[in-house]
Amino acid sequence: MTKPIDQHQDTIFVFDFDSTLTQVEAFEELGEISLKGNPNKKEILKEIKQITDQGIDGEISFTESLKRRINLLSASEKDLESLVNRLKKKISGSVKRNRLFFKDYANQIIVISAGFKEFIDPILRPLGITSDKIYGNTFRFDANGNMVGFDEENELSKPDGKIFQLKKLNLKGNIYVIGDGYTDIS
Repeated sequence: MTKPIDQHQDTIFVFDFDSTLTQVEAFEELGEISLKGNPNKKEILKEIKQITDQGIDGEISFTESLKRRINLLSASEKDLESLVNRLKKKISGSVKRNRLFFKDYANQIIVISAGFKEFIDPILRPLGITSDKIYGNTFRFDANGNMVGFDEENELSKPDGKIFQLKKLNLKGNIYVIGDGYTDIS
């Protein structure tokens, strides 16, 4: 089991998840799964990608991006297992090549993502990165298991949520933050 981060470690690596540890944006992949058989699938997926890009580029708030994409997805809890299986096949090439790094330094790795713990945790567990080192959003489901929203109190669902979470951790030492978009450099 991975030990908690030692605040006296020399180096801490903070990673984003979507399009950083994986090659894809998970919401787009979830759309491929949840919209199977929908005659408007192509148009809806295009809209989801546009909304994702607008959020990454800072054109709309991440909170707005989440709300709009969840409304378009028509996803359910059962779709998450398929999503995890799909994401496992789309781990970034650099993560695959450096698998030993991730396992050896799992103690010093934190993931701060606006993505969702329901799919991030099972993807990163084989790398030795435990759930307590993963900060992400969580979905809300209705009694029938339909995705109806997300925890809007979670700071990661809000603008500058990643920066807020990073500051809240009050990490010491050499901190390296690795990501792919606007929300990763704020």
